[in-house]
Amino acid sequence: MSQHNSIIINPPSKLMGVVSAILILLIIIGIAILTTITNIDADSLGVVKQKFGGSKLAPGKIIAANGENGYQAKVLAPGLHFFYWPWQYDIDKAAVTEISTGYLGLVQAIDGLPLPKGTIYAPEWTVPDKMIQAEYFLTTGKGFKGPQLSVLQPGKYRLNPKLFRVQLVPLLNVKAGQVAVIKSNVGEIVKTKNQLVPKGNRGIWDTAYPPGQFYLNSAAYEATYIDTRQVKVSYTKAQEAGERSKNQPQIPITVRSVDGFTFPVDVRITYNITEEDAPKLVANVGDDDMILDKLVTPTVRAIFRNNAEQVKALDYVQNRSKQEKQSQEMLMSELAKYGVTVLEVR
Repeated sequence: MSQHNSIIINPPSKLMGVVSAILILLIIIGIAILTTITNIDADSLGVVKQKFGGSKLAPGKIIAANGENGYQAKVLAPGLHFFYWPWQYDIDKAAVTEISTGYLGLVQAIDGLPLPKGTIYAPEWTVPDKMIQAEYFLTTGKGFKGPQLSVLQPGKYRLNPKLFRVQLVPLLNVKAGQVAVIKSNVGEIVKTKNQLVPKGNRGIWDTAYPPGQFYLNSAAYEATYIDTRQVKVSYTKAQEAGERSKNQPQIPITVRSVDGFTFPVDVRITYNITEEDAPKLVANVGDDDMILDKLVTPTVRAIFRNNAEQVKALDYVQNRSKQEKQSQEMLMSELAKYGVTVLEVR
């Protein structure tokens, strides 16, 4: 009796069932993976919130920098990102921070180390680009919570909006014919004799900023603009061409002579303020309007009145050139103490 080898073949229906099960599993896995994909547009970023899977944030902390639950320091850049399971993560999309030309960004950190004692601004970053990296800021960089002294210049930045708040303000724009005197609210406190301090210290800096554009923190550094062009002021009923009135009423100066006569005197004065003298003037007087209203005008009136009180009315009129010269010398001497250079008195 001969023997024959036999081949057992599974029924087609059973094989198809296995294939179908595998396909269904692959489809389920594919769908599951698709639910983890997050697409971030070119001008956006993704803010990640981890709902569980990590430890609890330390008391007082807002942003997770070491895998804790909560809003994460790291943001998602433009492109596709996988495996952010919706049951574990929430993704909030936010626009990039844009600083327009002519402006700068004042930055405030919502989380970080407490500010050093006696300070109201975080120290300036030697590498500003490091400041805006939330992970670095909260870990290696040891960033401080609160207003930052460093500012953002024009451009686009992917800042974590849960950590940083940005306020747009105009940059320091010193126009031609002006200088800017800076009063600093930050820096070391030093003692000086003339109310001025070297640049970088707290107080009014002894060096003014010339015409140009500067990215200074306008909250930490207050600027007073001083006009360095020649200023003509009339104490008359009418102005001459080229005179610039700063809301100063054009009123002649009334004087009284030693012999009791009262009469008006028309006076015109030309002065200017140099870049070197501007800080001293701001420290002692104030801005442009105060210079005219609180210093120049009262000084001019006082000197002409005092001079008139020393002579008779007729002598005053007949010796006008002498009075003019004498008054100019006195005005030059008195106003120079404050940093005003008198160029002409008529």
